[in-house]
Amino acid sequence: MKNPDVAICDIRILTEEEQHRILYEFNDTKAEYPKEKTIHRLFEEQVERTPDNIAAVCDDKNMTYRELNERSNQLARVLREKGVNQTA
Repeated sequence: MKNPDVAICDIRILTEEEQHRILYEFNDTKAEYPKEKTIHRLFEEQVERTPDNIAAVCDDKNMTYRELNERSNQLARVLREKGVNQTA
């Protein structure tokens, strides 16, 4: 309100510290993982460990690892039926 001519993209609502935290600390998600395992194998292992934990959230809907695994397996079956092949 003090400066009505300022562009929205120039309005800062976060402090420098908050901006740094969001951009660098929250995004610091680097993790080691077994290189000999595929992503889908690592996912299956997570399903085995925590089948009822929330894996995905969209709006007000949650999906557990078990549900997500079941849906992904259904999709894989449909894709195979349609001729999609896994290649190494």
